[in-house]
Amino acid sequence: MKLKLFLISISALLALVAYQTYHQYVQNNRTISWDQTKNLIMSGQVSYLFQSHSLLVKIELLNGQKFTTVEPFIDEIYKVINECGTKCSTILIATE
Repeated sequence: MKLKLFLISISALLALVAYQTYHQYVQNNRTISWDQTKNLIMSGQVSYLFQSHSLLVKIELLNGQKFTTVEPFIDEIYKVINECGTKCSTILIATE
């Protein structure tokens, strides 16, 4: 009986942690349009970006805000960064 109660307690704790983690992710990673993403990059506010093969792009701003978008074509993000020039030369870039 004690073991069963212990396992139920652990399960409830794990569910709570999972919910809090998901809630924090949703709050910290808002979805924005591709045009909004380009504007943020061109303004020099982006410190980090990640591009996946599925066209998903995640950016983090200098102030810590995080956003997610979908680029229209693979590697389109690189065209925006190149167009941005020296303002974007310090952006950390990751890709899968």
